[in-house]
Amino acid sequence: MTQLASMSPGTAQSLQAVGQMAAELHAFLIDLQERRQATAAAVTAATDIATGSAIASASPAWPSAESSTLPESSTSAQATTTAESSTLPESSTLPESSTLPESSTSAQATTTAESSTASERARRLADRAATLAHQWASARPQLAQRLERVGHKLATLELGADRARQAAAWKIAKHYEGIARLLRHEPTVAVALPELRPRNYTRNLFHIGNGFFCAGLYTAFDSRALMLAVAFAYCSWMLALEVARRFNPRLNRFLVDRVFGAISRPSEAWRMNSASWFGIAVTIMLACGVPRLACVAAVLTLGLGDPAAALIGRRWGTVKLYKRKSLAGFLGFVGVSAVAVLVWFGIFHAALLPNLNWGAALALAVPVALMAGFSGAVAELYSDQLEDNFTITLAVGGCCALVL
Repeated sequence: MTQLASMSPGTAQSLQAVGQMAAELHAFLIDLQERRQATAAAVTAATDIATGSAIASASPAWPSAESSTLPESSTSAQATTTAESSTLPESSTLPESSTLPESSTSAQATTTAESSTASERARRLADRAATLAHQWASARPQLAQRLERVGHKLATLELGADRARQAAAWKIAKHYEGIARLLRHEPTVAVALPELRPRNYTRNLFHIGNGFFCAGLYTAFDSRALMLAVAFAYCSWMLALEVARRFNPRLNRFLVDRVFGAISRPSEAWRMNSASWFGIAVTIMLACGVPRLACVAAVLTLGLGDPAAALIGRRWGTVKLYKRKSLAGFLGFVGVSAVAVLVWFGIFHAALLPNLNWGAALALAVPVALMAGFSGAVAELYSDQLEDNFTITLAVGGCCALVL
């Protein structure tokens, strides 16, 4: 956070508050993982003792109750559990065995004593695991509210034009996304942390430019084999980068922070980026024989409709349709996408529909444009688990192919 020194007091204070929350969230995750590991070890030990396998393979000295405590971060849980475990009965021997020969009396006594001690400690470990699980269950609502507040503050953080503020906020957001990625799959904390999608006008411009570029390629070259070869080469290159940055953290930091830092999202430091998903979708679309007009409509809809929905939804999205998605964003997606497809078909109808006059081309373009806008908006609305660059492209391409 060295950039904070050059910021205004108000800006630095707001980012320090958010950074403190992210740091506390990180500490919570570490504590949670340590407690889960301790609980799993306790349950495993208790199960092994109960089945008798642990006694057969155990060393002469079992760990004492003090040496099998939970991590230091859970001292309160340890104190509570120790108090509860002290109420266990002192004598809890197993039933006496009368099948051993008389010559093994000393061995039988030793085994019985070990079984008694092991059984008592197994019950203590099981009690600790149960107490810990109860404490996490009772604390879950407060944890969920706290984590949601952290995500909301980071999601609504205004970066502005201050480069130092952007750099500091980017580090905090990337830190948060790495933690949230693990907590979304955490069974003991039932909270769905939102993915951060801060305003990024550079990314929006790149999105629009990519849509026009791909639509221009499909319009200029009427060769499915050529377009499929280009898409396959692009997809292979992006997937190779994805694999390489997973095995090389330095390469990942270089690509995310420097090469694509201006257009990437914080979460893309930990997952496959949107451009790779787009390449996969285009390759599938072309390989499945989707008509040329449907391909053009798909890339235009993604390139213009998606950023339009984000900008309009943030500005006027007071009425929510599904989770964080708004009615204004949905309608903006439909309108901008339909107009973009309609205008493109109208301008380039000679190249796209050489056998039709302008009026016939327009009659064909209207239903395709409406279908592209509506299907893309629906796909974007419910793409909370899948990447929308993938779902929108395939949904629009498939639905427009049905119209054509």
